[in-house]
Amino acid sequence: MLKLILDQDFIHAPPAVDASTYGHHGRVVDLLHHSDGRSPGSGALDFTNADAAVRIAPRPAWHRLDALAVEAVVLLRPSAGRRNVVEGDGSFAFYVDGDDTLVASVFSTVDGAPAPAWNAVSSRLHGPGGAVRTVPTDRWCKIVLHHDGITRCRLFVDDELVAVRSDYRSGLAPVGAAGVVIGNWTLASQYAFDGLIDRVRIWKRDEDALVRDFAARLDDPA
Repeated sequence: MLKLILDQDFIHAPPAVDASTYGHHGRVVDLLHHSDGRSPGSGALDFTNADAAVRIAPRPAWHRLDALAVEAVVLLRPSAGRRNVVEGDGSFAFYVDGDDTLVASVFSTVDGAPAPAWNAVSSRLHGPGGAVRTVPTDRWCKIVLHHDGITRCRLFVDDELVAVRSDYRSGLAPVGAAGVVIGNWTLASQYAFDGLIDRVRIWKRDEDALVRDFAARLDDPA
């Protein structure tokens, strides 16, 4: 079971406010704000500039992820380079590659490897049935990354499965000191997302789910 640890909808002008209970507010760098996103009044941030980013400081919730889900509503402009959607320092990167394919790279162990490393799943190499699928440009769409924390990582575009890899043997590594960045790279201004982002939500494994389920059980003789 997952729990929501970040929810930024960009309805209002910066700063980027987290509506989850975890207070992962973001420092907005060199960004334009639009009042209209995927719908009138929904708001969006424009990542046109090379330094454009929402930078989120590391806090305890990022120290242990295991399973992870990332959902973003984006409008992608045509470009020739990698465009970061969200990256967690030393843990995960969710991005659109130069050929418009969707990629997630996570720092974890895969089958047959002696140690954790960056291991990617992409809609070019891991599409169902071998099909190559891309993220559409110049229109709003929803992209999703889901890693179950054990063996499987999947990618979706507008609720369609576009990639799956099932040889992972561990959950994700903790996010490092550079924190989490939306629309850019963690360590410098690189891999800028060229387009607009309407909303970003992130979930992690809920380590307290079993205890809560037990506590909420029906109180009867059975």
